[in-house]
Amino acid sequence: MNALWIIGNGFDLNVGLRTGYRHFLDDVYLKDGDHSEQRERLIKLVGEDPELTSGTCWSDLEGLLARATSKCPEQISERDFSEIFQEMQRLFVEKVAAEQERMVTPLPEEALAEFWDSVVRVSNRMRPRDGRVFPGNTEARENIVWEFISLNYTKAFDAFLREAVKAKGPNLKRSNNGGAYTDSVGKTVFHPHGNASVDPDRMEIIFGASSPEQFEADNPASFELLQELWVKPNKNREVYGNEKTEWLANRISKAQVFLLYGVSLGDSDRYIWEMIGKRMAEVAAWTVIFEHELPPFGSQDSMQYLDKMRGAREKFLDVAGIGDESREDVQNRVIVVSSGECFRFGGMKLLKEDSDVS
Repeated sequence: MNALWIIGNGFDLNVGLRTGYRHFLDDVYLKDGDHSEQRERLIKLVGEDPELTSGTCWSDLEGLLARATSKCPEQISERDFSEIFQEMQRLFVEKVAAEQERMVTPLPEEALAEFWDSVVRVSNRMRPRDGRVFPGNTEARENIVWEFISLNYTKAFDAFLREAVKAKGPNLKRSNNGGAYTDSVGKTVFHPHGNASVDPDRMEIIFGASSPEQFEADNPASFELLQELWVKPNKNREVYGNEKTEWLANRISKAQVFLLYGVSLGDSDRYIWEMIGKRMAEVAAWTVIFEHELPPFGSQDSMQYLDKMRGAREKFLDVAGIGDESREDVQNRVIVVSSGECFRFGGMKLLKEDSDVS
């Protein structure tokens, strides 16, 4: 059985890194002081759009980009538009690259133990019934292959995985009802959107919309430059000439279990969620959504628990493109878990003191 973790910015935030869109706005882009002409051009272009000044998720910024295309070409050319957002992209990549340098090395043993248990014994972090029906639980009667995709530009998750595998080994023995099983943990993390941990001239960063249809420009299909620079799959293919999107699709097409941690389920990554939705409808795969606003399952706030759980499930079904004909079947294979149940790093020293950061 192949189980695929898909990691979003929520993991970095949980570690304590200031890599959120809100952090970028406060620490860099909207900070008082000298700013570039491009920032002032963007403020003038988007006017009172709240996502520029009060957005919280990177998908908010990507949504802002998609909406701002409505100004093309009457108010701004494709080329000038792209210059504005290319500068913003460069600034946030510099920001997250600096943030990941704040992580301590080596990571504390207790943090690696918590990371390992969260990944390979994740069913123990679910409600008892959910853990029992989840195909990747500790009583699975087949070998489990745990693999990883990160949508982050940092390699924070990579660092945990690398050190945990080094400490624990890539294989995990299990026995169940007389059967012996060997699970394996992948040693690498795939970054389909690029990362800020390589040569600055070879980062292959992609950022923007999931498809041209999300642009609010008139006749978005006619904007060749916008499509190549600001549609994620297109930029991987047309600008970088890589096959990351194809690799991503191949990996999703082989998984029986998906675990979505720290992702916002925004439209800007809809092409990924739709791949997962298609896989779920075709082969009865399962998806686990870790929802940061969901209280722990033992919470006394039962009404909030039900509202957040149902809301997270419905949002996933919508962005995954699950239609009415298969919705009831698929939703029964979507498990929603509080993100606070996994990667519980509270109180652990994971970041350097400010004086230690060069």
